[in-house]
Amino acid sequence: MNASENLSSGVSAFEHYMLVDDRPKYPMVFWLVMTLQGQADEARLSAALNSAVSHHPMLSSHLVGDPRCRRANLLWRHVKNAIVYLDSGPTGAPFRFPKAQSSEAVTFGKENRTNSLAIDLSREIGVRAFLRQGIDNCTVHFQFHHSVTDGLGAMGFLEDVLRYYDGAGAKVAIPPRQPALIKRRHLCGLNPWQIIRLIPLFLVRAYRFYLSNPEPLSLGSSGSSNGLVGDAALQCPARECGQLSAPELVHLKSASRKHGASINDALLTHVFSSVDSWQRAKELSDGKKRNRRVRVLVPVNMRQAQDHLMSAANMIGMVFIDRRGSLFDRPAQLLQSIVKEMRAVKRHGLGFALNFATGLAGLVRGGVGAVASQCLTWRCAATVVLSNLGDPLAHCDLPRDTSGQIMTGGLTLSCLELLPPLRLYTNLAIGVVTYAGRLTMTAHYDHTLLSKQDVRFLLNGVLAGARAANAVAVSAPLEIQGGERLVTDF
Repeated sequence: MNASENLSSGVSAFEHYMLVDDRPKYPMVFWLVMTLQGQADEARLSAALNSAVSHHPMLSSHLVGDPRCRRANLLWRHVKNAIVYLDSGPTGAPFRFPKAQSSEAVTFGKENRTNSLAIDLSREIGVRAFLRQGIDNCTVHFQFHHSVTDGLGAMGFLEDVLRYYDGAGAKVAIPPRQPALIKRRHLCGLNPWQIIRLIPLFLVRAYRFYLSNPEPLSLGSSGSSNGLVGDAALQCPARECGQLSAPELVHLKSASRKHGASINDALLTHVFSSVDSWQRAKELSDGKKRNRRVRVLVPVNMRQAQDHLMSAANMIGMVFIDRRGSLFDRPAQLLQSIVKEMRAVKRHGLGFALNFATGLAGLVRGGVGAVASQCLTWRCAATVVLSNLGDPLAHCDLPRDTSGQIMTGGLTLSCLELLPPLRLYTNLAIGVVTYAGRLTMTAHYDHTLLSKQDVRFLLNGVLAGARAANAVAVSAPLEIQGGERLVTDF
């Protein structure tokens, strides 16, 4: 089946927003990082990348049109026999990005795109790979433009890469990807009648979003260079990583389930508590009273059961969860409020609210740009991002070692990390992935605004809260009343 024949050429509302909010210093890209035991074969990896991308038409397309235009004027054009850019080198070497295809700087909208982290979709496809080899291990950084796929879609591509690498040119059995399913991505599994009924709730959430004014973690320079200097400081995503062991994850699951919460509900609680502790510490050190309103942006998976074989694409929404200081001293009530709100989000499909708003704005030229404007979001749209992919390789049937780690072509996948995009005034984005029974939490941060010590403080606070799951427990399971009602106590 030719993937290009099944590609819907239109641009969805979510994709349009991702394109418009693509900024030179903060490109709309996210990363998946594989750490593997053993040394990878570069030629074998390149072949696997190019074979895998042929099953994912959104990843192998160029954008036609100016994102500042109406959405109806934008198209995706499939690239036949697309080649995935692969940069290889020793561990620690700065990433080398593709050069512009002309002597002039690549432009996007009104701004020069001089930051090589950016992916120019008018000239290249939406995925790159960077291989770094050590003595007995290696890492592969996958960089994705968020307008062509979300994290779960990217994980489907990554699984196909692992399968092709394992097959090494032989006939490879990969999941039967269905590119035609990506035509469903525009409505995120909702039908028009459901969307019409949800409009009042969408408007309420929009009102609450613009009513509040969260404070960014930092507005000034930290003086940090992430250990790099000059252009090299911009050419590698700054990250800090921590893990919950298999027993710790089992404990967290058990404690969360006992109190009617998901793992993500518990992690959200600990993110709020950690940010509040960090703000208190900053108050003591700089003597400045800080705004205790914290907003966490949470991506919401909108896939239905029948979408599990969809080729890489965006089928997510986003919700903004706000809390303020009065709840941070009451961890049980904080958890209860989060459980209640997230249940309402899932029950009513409220993750589609941003998609709906940008869909309306995209009907007129410049409308999505107005929605994405920092003037409308009072500078800071969210304090922190928390994105949880769950266990995306749980059903991958490649061979595994005794600890559950995937083995492919003589390599063993020991760790998998997600680095969500950073945005202007959103200095920290936390990605969560469960793999081989362990939960890995990675903090992607703006090293020009936050120091490594700041990030370790914040990340360790979340991990410590997750390890001491009973710290938010009460003597009896939480009673969640009025599950369909949106939380108002924040």
